[in-house]
Amino acid sequence: MLFCYPATAIGENWLHDAATAIIDNAFAAYIAGNIPLAWSSAIPAKHREALKRKTGLKKHYIEICRCIAALEKDDQELARRVFFSQNAIPGVFDGITPSWRISDFPGEVGQAILDLFSYCFDKLSKWTNPGSSKKIRDDYYANIYNGLSGHYCPFCGIDRFDAPHPDMPRHHLDHYMPISIYPSAGVNLRNLLPMCARCNSSFKEAQDVLRDTEGNRRVCLDPFVASDVKISLARSNLLDGASPSAHWEIDFIPPLPAFETWDAVFQVRFRYRESILNAEAGSWLEEFVVWAIDAKIDFTSKDEVATALGRYRDVCTFKIFMDQNFLRAPFFSALKDKCENSPDGNLVFSWVQSAAQIFAEIPYGEAALP
Repeated sequence: MLFCYPATAIGENWLHDAATAIIDNAFAAYIAGNIPLAWSSAIPAKHREALKRKTGLKKHYIEICRCIAALEKDDQELARRVFFSQNAIPGVFDGITPSWRISDFPGEVGQAILDLFSYCFDKLSKWTNPGSSKKIRDDYYANIYNGLSGHYCPFCGIDRFDAPHPDMPRHHLDHYMPISIYPSAGVNLRNLLPMCARCNSSFKEAQDVLRDTEGNRRVCLDPFVASDVKISLARSNLLDGASPSAHWEIDFIPPLPAFETWDAVFQVRFRYRESILNAEAGSWLEEFVVWAIDAKIDFTSKDEVATALGRYRDVCTFKIFMDQNFLRAPFFSALKDKCENSPDGNLVFSWVQSAAQIFAEIPYGEAALP
């Protein structure tokens, strides 16, 4: 991830807390050999008034009680451990902390829990927060939007988030840990992330961020903690001979396993290469040349061109999430380094000069060419 979601946006995670407490009351009662509490008594006192008349939620509670009652005590205890393991956030992101899947629930409990939390997830866009006229989902999105330093999807940095206006269609609210696999986290705001449509529907879909395609545990990023990732294009072959034909090598700095999970799930390297670098690098160079001409850069001096590339990189770094600057800055950093230090330095210099000739009549003497 290029940047994190604001942790302050989570606020009171009350529906998750209430639903979790209701289910745990049922587990605790059956494991102790008792009859579970009646519906209204099972609801935590602070949320009783808001939920006691929610007949749909009551129906799911009764079904969960039936499924727990059908289990032997050992399986009841196992089901309870599975239930709580799915909300051990952020611990489960470390690739080691146990987090069992829906298939690990004994009997019919897993399906009943999935049904309850799917019901609650639907109600996020219908029920309001206590003391507020805003729907839970809309309130949460507004807090996310207002807390982001740039209003871009944190998983790709490409697509913008729309303002939280009542007439604006809602952005996708993704289950980072899929509800179909980890249903107990189905309305945990710590697991619910506004995401652009491309990231959610075209790339992530229902992938399990905690496990790879072989089912092996893996480290993944915590969306609410800054990852401090930097992108480097230093290993890219920016020129093939004398023509501007690049072979992009995109590295994440530092090279952490969590960044590789991010790439595997969201295909960010592929998207950056095909949709941004191949499509936009030429126009970025043209914009640099226009800027350099206005700054009266001497295009006959390789040293001055290299210095100008560094200055322009710094300009791009200033607002790193605007206009794909998170890739522009590494692009110009790589150009500067290759111009100064690589065997292809003269080719890079020549390439910049050729671009400059398109925009201005610059007197190149034969001695000035590499």
